[in-house]
Amino acid sequence: MAITIRTETPEEKKMHKELIAITLRFGFGEPDVRLRKDRLERSTKHSVEEMEAAFSLLAELLNNADTVQEKIPLFFGMAEIVHLRGEDPLQPLMAMHQAELTTFKDIGFRLVRVDTTKDACTECKKIAEKVFTIEEAMKGNVLPHRTCKHDVKGVSGLCRCRFLAEFG
Repeated sequence: MAITIRTETPEEKKMHKELIAITLRFGFGEPDVRLRKDRLERSTKHSVEEMEAAFSLLAELLNNADTVQEKIPLFFGMAEIVHLRGEDPLQPLMAMHQAELTTFKDIGFRLVRVDTTKDACTECKKIAEKVFTIEEAMKGNVLPHRTCKHDVKGVSGLCRCRFLAEFG
């Protein structure tokens, strides 16, 4: 009986490398992702993708995070993983922005300003520097920008805009 060994395509290798780069920012390396994948497969009794295992690692950190400063990068990391899978990262990005806004409100700020990156897409640049009340931003779901065209590896929509608290 011959054993078939599946080789990764160059695209799969590239995605694996990008996924590990994301998890490394949070202290997880390739062995951690592999171990989580094995544990999830044993507990669920079905095949688990590497990205699902990596997402699970970040979700566990998020559940144990105490501060918004810990949560924001985790939400963005989760959005990056979802985006890497070719899916819409809207949910983790929305959760990230709601956490930001809630924190600003709890601190006592009334206003926020949209901050964009230097290489923001034209759609995001249209809302750059706009000021909103926190209530407007929360109810209007200003961020993530719904028509963001920021392209990462041929997939658009990974909006990197952020809210900054505004004095006034």
